[in-house]
Amino acid sequence: MYIKNDDLQYIIKTFKSFNYSKKEINKIIKNFNYYKKHLFKIQSSYEFYNTKMLEFGYSEEIIHALFLEFPKVMFCRFRNNKLRQEYLDFIDQYQTCQRAKESALVSEFHYEFDKIKQILKFYDVDDERINNAFAHKLPIIFMDPDQLSKNLSFYIKNGLTKEELRTILKLNLNSVCFTDDELEDFTKIIVAFGLTIESYLEIVKKMLARNSVITLKESLEFFTWAHSKKFDYQKIGNGIKTSSILLKSNPDYLERSYNDIMDLGYTEEDTCSIISGALTILGVKGKNLKNKRDVLKEFDFSEEEIIYITIVFPAYFTMGEENLREKLKVIVHHNLVSAILDNPRNLIQGAKLTEARCNYLKLYYPNIQPTELAKDIFKKKCDFNKKYGNREDNVINEPESSNDSSVNLQYKNTL
Repeated sequence: MYIKNDDLQYIIKTFKSFNYSKKEINKIIKNFNYYKKHLFKIQSSYEFYNTKMLEFGYSEEIIHALFLEFPKVMFCRFRNNKLRQEYLDFIDQYQTCQRAKESALVSEFHYEFDKIKQILKFYDVDDERINNAFAHKLPIIFMDPDQLSKNLSFYIKNGLTKEELRTILKLNLNSVCFTDDELEDFTKIIVAFGLTIESYLEIVKKMLARNSVITLKESLEFFTWAHSKKFDYQKIGNGIKTSSILLKSNPDYLERSYNDIMDLGYTEEDTCSIISGALTILGVKGKNLKNKRDVLKEFDFSEEEIIYITIVFPAYFTMGEENLREKLKVIVHHNLVSAILDNPRNLIQGAKLTEARCNYLKLYYPNIQPTELAKDIFKKKCDFNKKYGNREDNVINEPESSNDSSVNLQYKNTL
């Protein structure tokens, strides 16, 4: 993302005049792609946006927060003198979160350190860990003891064992710092994704087995962010059950990942479809996404075909670059491209299995038609064996990790 110095100084000067902090301006600069085509309009557009929002009675804090979340809002024309619903939803969520933050701490100069320590000792948090919490002034020590007890009871009441809760506290004491309002918001929002508190805590348990802690506050950030997009919420909910994305729930990180996909030339609708179908793509860096997409270009797939393949089979982006290249070498060499265009999900099959099956069919069924071969080579194991049998001297259902030395994958990238 290159920005000419004059343009950069113009951006900084403009938003400093509207009282944006250095940190906020850094974020505005990172979001340059949202307005780079209309750079000459940002001064007048933002002035109009700011004036209208003030007329509606919103504070400068809300005006800033909405713009930082949706930079394109500065070009809003306020049709019918109203804000779009997604902007109203964000403002409502933001205000709710701010109220929750304000109520997170006990009254000023009213701390109950002894009770906090007593609660932590009850859950077998060791003295070193407790002393460290006080030494580093962790948020947990400033909590209302009743709120802390209530939060810990929440986990126990909903299916976690005391031992599992101990593990959470051992790994991250601040993970239990949330308010009643945050819990209420969280409980409501996960319903849209087909989840319940119980199913959410099952995900928490899975992460605990990997010595990782999912925090409720960070999870709320993820679901709030996801709810602002046009995702397939049910797919997102299912994807969360097998993904570690809730460990990377910072909205800035998520938005950056979202934009990395958009920057590849996909529409907003296509981007949401891709992420919904393969949630773990949010953990893939933009450069890696481009490199994997370019692998298809190496094998002469057109831009239209590339878009089609990656939208229908978004898990393509979660595979290793060399793994994809090996699969495509075999596919192109055996003239199986039509099978990929008919069903991009066929790319799931490993290169060695595809090669072994092709050799098998060409050896024992030399008269097989190319169209039939392309169709059958990607059949399920049971269906393939039912139709063609399984000769003892040919392994045709090797797993992807096969070390079969008879498989030669040293093909050129072209036919």
